[in-house]
Amino acid sequence: MINRQGMVGFGHLCEPLVINQRAALADSPEFAEVLGLHLQERGYAQAQVLSLRSGQFRIRYGHPQRPSVSIVLVLDTDLPALQRFFEANPEYSLAVQGIPPPADAAARDFDERPPPHLPYGQQWTIGFEDEAGALAGSAVVLSDFIQPGVWHIGLFILATARHGTGQAL
Repeated sequence: MINRQGMVGFGHLCEPLVINQRAALADSPEFAEVLGLHLQERGYAQAQVLSLRSGQFRIRYGHPQRPSVSIVLVLDTDLPALQRFFEANPEYSLAVQGIPPPADAAARDFDERPPPHLPYGQQWTIGFEDEAGALAGSAVVLSDFIQPGVWHIGLFILATARHGTGQAL
């Protein structure tokens, strides 16, 4: 539908909550072919869809050069870099707390968890690195949030220089 009509009929929801039963996935060469055709229509002429196991696929986009952003897991050893990112891009902290990020902002965000009445599976802090390896954004992601199969992005901060450019990532 998106290939034929674009985004007509789709709207924006702030932090949508998607609840879905986990499906029993069967191996489907037809589904892999549809994914491949979709990627080609989106301009990824060299894309390959590889079946890892029943119902799971790996997509190789076939980029001619390295993508402009890489997604990385932020570990506790990366907290100094995350803190520098927060301090260089204080808009979120200023908007939410009314002050620049405190010296322990990265450590607090990294260690903070949802309250006990909101169950979840795992939590990750991910970073978006630019071509030079510097953080261009960060996000906190929860799996199985409230219900199995629901994923939630609880915090997303984008480098100020990327605001309003249309080139978020």
